[in-house]
Amino acid sequence: MASTNERVAVLETKVDELKETVRANDAELKQELKKMYDASCSQHAKLSEDIDDLKSYRNWLLGACAVLSPALIIAVNHFLK
Repeated sequence: MASTNERVAVLETKVDELKETVRANDAELKQELKKMYDASCSQHAKLSEDIDDLKSYRNWLLGACAVLSPALIIAVNHFLK
């Protein structure tokens, strides 16, 4: 049977290997998270632009209704007389 010192040395080697594996996985994970974060930011920017476009179109429609409504009311009243 192996002596205590030999067993401790084997355990130390295994722990060192585990540390290196964890470091490698940590680096890969951070890289993947950065990719996901960047993709999320670009999606949010695109959605923000789309929302701004929709708000602009809504404001244009409200303005058009505000201008056309009185004109339509006047036209209808004129034709109904």
